[in-house]
Amino acid sequence: MPSLPDPSRIPDHLWEFDGCSSDGLRRHYVYWMDREKGLGFRKTENLAEDELLARNQDSFNESHGKRFGDGKVIGRIPMNVFYRDFASRLKEGDQDFVKWWLNNADNRPYRTFRGRV
Repeated sequence: MPSLPDPSRIPDHLWEFDGCSSDGLRRHYVYWMDREKGLGFRKTENLAEDELLARNQDSFNESHGKRFGDGKVIGRIPMNVFYRDFASRLKEGDQDFVKWWLNNADNRPYRTFRGRV
C-alpha cells in the first residue's frame, strides 16, 4: 500500500466541499484518494474563528494602560485550537504550557489583554 500524503500539504484547490454543519459554524471538505474504496481525508474549517480573532484584537487594543486583576480575561481560544494544542498537555498535568503558549508571539491573535501571563 502506498504511503499516505500529509493532509496539511494538500493544496486548497484539491479539497472538495462536502457541506456545512447543522449549526452553520463549520464547513466540511473531503480529499479523495480513492472514492470507490472510501479512502480519503476530511477537514473542517471553523467559520467563527475569524470573528473570534477580530474580537480578541479589539479587546487587546482596548487593554492598553489597564492592569491585570483577578477574573481578567487574557485570551479566547477556539475549541479546535484547544484540542489541538492544550488538551493532551493539560491531561498530563502540564500547567506551565498554558502560560508559555499564551506568551508566545505566534499565538498573539488569541490574547485579549496586553502583558505577560
